[in-house]
Amino acid sequence: MELWQSMIDWVLNLGKKYNVNPYLFAALYLGAIPFFILSLRWTIHSIRRRKSLILPIILTVLTFKAAYIYVLIAARNVPLWVYIVLSGIIIFAAITTFLKIKDETQ
Repeated sequence: MELWQSMIDWVLNLGKKYNVNPYLFAALYLGAIPFFILSLRWTIHSIRRRKSLILPIILTVLTFKAAYIYVLIAARNVPLWVYIVLSGIIIFAAITTFLKIKDETQ
């Protein structure tokens, strides 16, 4: 139990140190999942029907890593390596999402 509390305290202190609300981060991370799935399905549907892709793709991009986008915007005094890791995560997620869309539409 002490280890769990120590981990929670560490995360909360990191949030204070870098001006990021860990609860908001978690809510965005988990809360965006259903919206990402819906927008991804909408994007695939639009590709298959040859309809406009602008709005579905914008929503897919904004929801697929909303929590990380929040960190990139709100955080202060974050070490450079954090930005590099977050950028890598976003790029990896974009590639895997693109490949999923490609597989689903063929």
